[in-house]
Amino acid sequence: MPTSLLHREMTARHRPFEGPRGGPFREGGNIMAIGTLIRNHPAHVAAAALRDAERAMNRAQGVGFNSWNQRGSFGFAPRLQADESETEYVISAELPGVEGGDIAVTIEEGVLTLSGVRKAPTWSEDQTDEEKAAHSVSFKRRVRFNGEVDEPHVQARYANGLLTVTVPKPTPVAPEVKTIPVEVA
Repeated sequence: MPTSLLHREMTARHRPFEGPRGGPFREGGNIMAIGTLIRNHPAHVAAAALRDAERAMNRAQGVGFNSWNQRGSFGFAPRLQADESETEYVISAELPGVEGGDIAVTIEEGVLTLSGVRKAPTWSEDQTDEEKAAHSVSFKRRVRFNGEVDEPHVQARYANGLLTVTVPKPTPVAPEVKTIPVEVA
């Protein structure tokens, strides 16, 4: 029974992804690879490379959607590097544009917390608190250690935009050998 053109159009509206040869993206009964539908023009490849470079620069500068923090506002998330040796952990944080007095380092129950505020370069004492808050960005990063740490001996040093926190591991205590005198009867 031949179908009218109107019937085919109505059917296509109700099933928009089905073509005249069957199901979605079918070519002669076989599912076509979606990659064959996309052309790789040299200009598209170059544009994609430029977008990737722009995203990388935005991440490095702390702008764009990658810097969206949990509070729902744009923030700053410092890059961390953690190294471990037999005697200590060393945590390095890149904090460009942050003054040393605006950094707080705490450790509690094996969790190291790095927090602080990065102020805008144009921040002045003449600005109101609202203006200062609008031009400053706070950050907080936490690191949980798997093993035990010697919390009283943690050290932090900040120089040239790099915060280095040294967290020593506890020194193993050798068991004390006690000599028991033997009574001779």
